[in-house]
Amino acid sequence: MLGKVVGRLAGVKAIVPSIGTEFFGGRLRERLEAATAPLAPITTTNSELVGESLVRRGIVPRQRLRVVLNATLVPGEPIEPARRAALRAEMGGGEQDLLWLAVGRFEIQKDYPNLFAAFGELATRHPEARLVLVGYGSLDAEVRELARTNPAADRIRVLGKRTDVMDLMQACDAYVLSSVIEGMPNTVIEAMAAALPIVATNVGGMAELLGEGDCGLMVPARDAAALAGAMAQVMALDPTARGAMGERARTRMQRRHGVEAVLDRWEELCREAASGGGHPGGGHE
Repeated sequence: MLGKVVGRLAGVKAIVPSIGTEFFGGRLRERLEAATAPLAPITTTNSELVGESLVRRGIVPRQRLRVVLNATLVPGEPIEPARRAALRAEMGGGEQDLLWLAVGRFEIQKDYPNLFAAFGELATRHPEARLVLVGYGSLDAEVRELARTNPAADRIRVLGKRTDVMDLMQACDAYVLSSVIEGMPNTVIEAMAAALPIVATNVGGMAELLGEGDCGLMVPARDAAALAGAMAQVMALDPTARGAMGERARTRMQRRHGVEAVLDRWEELCREAASGGGHPGGGHE
């Protein structure tokens, strides 16, 4: 919002703000966002579903809103077997274990208490299950305490901040997200690029991201039993079926979130903004 005001005062020709999550504050903040929307000819979001929510709530006029999907790179080559084995050992898992990975900021909207509750339930039925968390944030101490006091604490690793997330993804077997608020989460897109089957809460643009369920499973937010059940469903698949689900996720990600296509879309929108686009009739594209 401040960027739009300052940009206009500074005479910036093309202002293209982005809204990356469906719920980004209270009603006052949403009203301020709506009030400053006319200062930018185009506002972007990264999900059709999130965009529809923003329009429905009167935050951004439909004619000014454009959808640009997040992009990510597909790993060029698989990690070396020795590196994979070393990472799995660091994460507390052997080849016979199934490692679940969760990557994200340690903040309230990620709802890690729900994830820990779900994993505690899952672990009672699946002794081969392991849970690995990567991230950091204001709730770092709370997350680590939840891990330490979980009934399955010996099967949980909190790795904190890492710079080798894609390697970790390639060393794990499945990905889980327990958020109550999201837009189009990059971590899930990256997990799809690493060919991981996904279990996630149905928030933000997740349904749009995963499609009809052939890439993973979705459950309601704040429902630990449902999250544990979906994780158990993925674990019940044989390795070939689980691998096929991951490959479908990778294919979907490449088709929708490829870097070249997304960069072309951004260039197109910057040109449109510079020429005074966002006039009535634009809508979603």
